[in-house]
Order: sequence, then structure tokens, then C-alpha cells
Amino acid sequence: VSQSRYSSFELPGYEYYKAAGIESMLESVEMRYMTTKEVGAFNRFGETGDVEAFSDSLLKSCIKTKLDFNQLISGDRTYLFYMLRAMSMGKDYGFDIICRGCGKTLEASADLFQLPIKKYDRQKLGYPIMVDLPFSKRTLEFVLPTRGMDKQVQGELRMFRTENPEATEVPEAEYLLRKMVRYRDWETWCWCI
Repeated sequence: VSQSRYSSFELPGYEYYKAAGIESMLESVEMRYMTTKEVGAFNRFGETGDVEAFSDSLLKSCIKTKLDFNQLISGDRTYLFYMLRAMSMGKDYGFDIICRGCGKTLEASADLFQLPIKKYDRQKLGYPIMVDLPFSKRTLEFVLPTRGMDKQVQGELRMFRTENPEATEVPEAEYLLRKMVRYRDWETWCWCI
């Protein structure tokens, strides 16, 4: 009996998609491990340097389930990358931790399949997510960032850099917040609210 190359992974944000009315997202996706085709793409990535395009093509190549990647929330995308890494290169992920007290480097590892997964709790968080700001007492509505939002922000940032070549700081967080937060009057927006 041959084993399937594909494994099923539940999307932690599935309840979010349901609350947002995104019907195209399924509860789980079928994904396979990387093959020599995808490993070879790492070499080509070095030639282009476009990490986002590379990441998109890598996931699309390994996921069998048809889904709209632009609607995929960032947390689910990260989760799928961890699972892809675990399937392709082994579940144990080794890393070093530097002790803040003595400065000594400690070796650690984690089983990627055993990472604690926090699923979106629609009953607790709702949609859109409402946050009461402590100082201004204003209530903000916001949505979770998606891959589509990331692409829009990257396009706007390219335009910003073209129009402001001497700028030393790029307002990436502000551009992303404008996509996520449903706040009507950005002209009077104050970061300290």
C-alpha cells in the first residue's frame, strides 16, 4: 500500500474566513513535501531576490487544494510554511538561544508538528475585530492582514520609494495599518490614541 504524498492541515484561521464571508477558503488544505523542483527554486531565488514571489510560488507548488492565496491571512501562511518545512526537512527544528543573564549560547529544538496552535475564536474576537483604545476611548475595527494586503502595501511602498528617493524611513507599518484598520479619518489619526 503506497502512502499519499499529501498531508492535510487545518487552517487555524478558518473561523475568521467564515466570519469574514470568504467562502473560497476551506477548513483544511492538502500539502505535499518539497521535491527537487522546489529545492532547485532556492537556487533561482538567489538570482531574483524577490522573497515574496519565491514564497508564493513555493506554497502554490506544494499545495494541492485550490485556494485564493490573496485571501490567506498572514498567520495561516506562516503556519503552512512551518508545516512545509517539517514535512520536507524533518519535524525537529534546532536553534540557539543566548542567555540574557550570562551570555552563554544554549542549544534548543522544537518539534514543528507539536507547536501550540491558537485557532481564531470567532465567539471571543468577532469580525471585524473590535479594540477599545485605552487613552482616547475610541473603538477601532480591524481585519487580519492577508497576502493580498501585503502585495498592495509592497506596491505602494515601491511607489513611495520612487517618489521619495531620499527618504531614510519607509512607513511600512502605516501603509499596512491603513489596510487593516477601518478608521475613517486618517487625516486626524494620531499614533498615540
